[in-house]
Amino acid sequence: MPRITDEPEAATSGNLFPPLSNDSPVAFGDGTSVKKYVTPVSPIKSNGASTYEPLSSVWDGSDGALLEEMFKFYATIAPEPILDATFNAGRFWKGSKRHVVSMDIDPQYKPMIVGDNRKMTGVESSQFGIVVYDPPHVGPQGRDKSKKRFDVDFGATVECGKEHDWNLSYLYPPFLKQAKRVLKPDGLLLAKITDIVNNHKSKWPHCDFMRMAAVP
Repeated sequence: MPRITDEPEAATSGNLFPPLSNDSPVAFGDGTSVKKYVTPVSPIKSNGASTYEPLSSVWDGSDGALLEEMFKFYATIAPEPILDATFNAGRFWKGSKRHVVSMDIDPQYKPMIVGDNRKMTGVESSQFGIVVYDPPHVGPQGRDKSKKRFDVDFGATVECGKEHDWNLSYLYPPFLKQAKRVLKPDGLLLAKITDIVNNHKSKWPHCDFMRMAAVP
């Protein structure tokens, strides 16, 4: 898999991420599951009964196993290739055999794409069945912020001040624009968004995200 960056000269032409077949094997090294993805069938049986099984709001298992269940529940097209737009150390995919294209702005994690997910320079449109997004949840705030490792613990290396209402929701619109561009028709965006409390006031980034995602 070639690596590309946000540098203009590094962009290449052609399909960088050809999709795998629909029956690509899926396995987990921790023994939680060994599965194969198949093209989704109708969730309604011939007698009108639904075949959907609910997902628990409390998950006792690996991230990879949860993602597989979410793929089965939500995806209407083959998931692969999958773009993880906030790859970091790749903890979501520990033990997974999925075809994941890694993107991160920090080159120390050696992602396939070194770049800003708000720009996605060099990434062609309609490439991915699923885009996964796990942005920073809190910014460097508080009187003792110099003692807290927000950049390490929370991935917060961007501004999060009064002008941003002390949250990071301003990051969402440019990312969403790019995610919509690189997803295939009927592709799926999975986002992990955490709500916060600042100065005794609740902030609801997940509501911001859903509202912003609904903008054409």
